[in-house]
Amino acid sequence: MKSFNIYLIASLCAVLFVQACKSSPETDAVMEEEVDNGLIVVTDSQFVNAQFMEGQIEMKTFDDQLITTGLIDLPSKNKTIISAYMGGTVHKMDLAMGHAVKKGERLFTLTNPEFVTMQQEYLEIESQMAYLKAEVERQSALAEEQISAAKLLAKAKADLGLAQAKLAGLNKKLSLLGINTSQLTPTNLTSTIPFYAPVTGYVTGLDIINGGFLPAASSAIEITNPQELHIELLVLENEIHKVKESQKVHFYIRDNPEAIYQTTVHTIENQVNENRQIIVHCEMSGVSIKSLIPGMFVHGFIHLGQQQMASVPESAVTIIDGKSFILEKVEGQSGHQFKSRNVVVGELKDNYYPLIDKGELSENATILTKGAYYLLQ
Repeated sequence: MKSFNIYLIASLCAVLFVQACKSSPETDAVMEEEVDNGLIVVTDSQFVNAQFMEGQIEMKTFDDQLITTGLIDLPSKNKTIISAYMGGTVHKMDLAMGHAVKKGERLFTLTNPEFVTMQQEYLEIESQMAYLKAEVERQSALAEEQISAAKLLAKAKADLGLAQAKLAGLNKKLSLLGINTSQLTPTNLTSTIPFYAPVTGYVTGLDIINGGFLPAASSAIEITNPQELHIELLVLENEIHKVKESQKVHFYIRDNPEAIYQTTVHTIENQVNENRQIIVHCEMSGVSIKSLIPGMFVHGFIHLGQQQMASVPESAVTIIDGKSFILEKVEGQSGHQFKSRNVVVGELKDNYYPLIDKGELSENATILTKGAYYLLQ
């Protein structure tokens, strides 16, 4: 058996000082700890001087929780793709991935000589409309007096209808390009069309560069609005019956367990994936937190209600590298012998942790309820 001395840390100094005043010279602020076969052995005098305490697992009322994992996502309605109805060369683009944009902000311009051609055709047809309408009226008058053949009136009406259709089509195309035909004149024809942000958000997709050609209907920029984040939690099919809409959910990012966020169950999918899991959607309307980014993995706790659960005092649990440990007493020939047990605990309530998974901890175990931290650190 290997023996070595460990010193109590500062928080016990005051207690030991008082004890030293009452003890013999052999009892000082040094505690001897013996470790053998994975056991931690503390002598009776060390146990008393350090004011360690033992206790039992207690039953207390806690929120029943379903532990899950998942990720942060955004609904499709919060993602906007900017594309062009006609191709062109990109200019005046000064964006990068993650760049914040506001609704109405100019994103880039697109240049194409065809834009001028369309505007020219529109003005040409528009200028003919007065003549075509007058011709229909003239042929109608002549037809009534039986001076002109009926086929001439029919042709005049056909020419007018064809021109009206072409004009309406060009008007629609130019409107899609952002050109107001009511203000179009021969002096303000343009070959360059500006594109503006339709929503406020962040650039999450960028498929264009200055000087590059953007084909028609191709994606140029994706803008994401993070105002309606939601969480997708994975629940096993044999536990999905416990989950109901509107239940509260707490979650944290895998790399930052100290920051706890709250949401609620919004919808439950009605299909099972290849891993026998069902996706539970939790909505976070109006929430925009920079530290929450779509694609991040999360750990979630779905609150199912209240129930009696085995629990231990906060002082009995020592957290090391994200794992929780409890010291269980093992009967020995002398002193106090303890074995470290890895457990899973739930959310702390009134200074008690619920035991979600006891691991190898015995059902009626006697545990070290005060002082475990100093023996495990």
